[in-house]
Amino acid sequence: MEPTRINKAVAKVQIDAESLREQNIARRMRGQPVLHECSICGHCAEWNDSWTWYGSVMDQDAGKVAKFCSAECMGKEPGAKVLQRVRRAT
Repeated sequence: MEPTRINKAVAKVQIDAESLREQNIARRMRGQPVLHECSICGHCAEWNDSWTWYGSVMDQDAGKVAKFCSAECMGKEPGAKVLQRVRRAT
């Protein structure tokens, strides 16, 4: 199955978890950067300067960090609370 390609002109999109996984598998195969999902608003985009993450190095190794697409999203909820939610979800 060929996942739908996301137009580069679109900065952020919202897609379900399974489609995001499929999209990232296809992007890795093509040598493209993967998409990341904001833990607050759910938008997905390639990592850039506006993104930040919250967690420890051990969380990062496990792939369980809280990701924020903007300063606005990071300011909506404490990072520690979001990180706990991310850890429980996976």
